[in-house]
Amino acid sequence: MDDWQTPVFLLLHDILFSLFSLLFLLYFTSICAFLSLLLPPSVAKFAAGFTGSVTALSAVCLFFTAANIF
Repeated sequence: MDDWQTPVFLLLHDILFSLFSLLFLLYFTSICAFLSLLLPPSVAKFAAGFTGSVTALSAVCLFFTAANIF
């Protein structure tokens, strides 16, 4: 396969998105507390949860794409 950069790019971004989603999971209360300074508490929890779930779904999609390149 000549285009070896594409799977490497996908895997690196995949690992990065996985780490971001784990950080959102581990520091959810801290992120909510920070966002509560700018937004109402319910909106802050929704924004943090939505961002974390989109990040996790993006990581899964990138894993799937990297696995199907070959």
